[in-house]
Amino acid sequence: MIDDALVKARQTAAEILRQVLDNQISPSEARSSWPDYGGDASLDSAFHLLYHFEDDRNIRDKDPKYAEWQIGQMRKIIESFESGESLENDLVEWATPRELKSIDP
Repeated sequence: MIDDALVKARQTAAEILRQVLDNQISPSEARSSWPDYGGDASLDSAFHLLYHFEDDRNIRDKDPKYAEWQIGQMRKIIESFESGESLENDLVEWATPRELKSIDP
């Protein structure tokens, strides 16, 4: 069973990601206010995604299909987090940095 603190952290992250999509805060501001809940692969992956979202702005501006896809991925994460759920494995896999994938637990 998931603990209440984790659910709250994910819901807070959902609100932060929504603010990024609505251009109310920057990805950098989002990272500085990210909820502190260590060890959750879903939150860790979504946090890392903020770096990609920031770096890929020029790509989104040039490529509407890519922009639609990346924003759609963010919306999936928001929906999962709003209900306190973990991310689907494909979202975690997509958002996890390669260097972290190669580390043996």
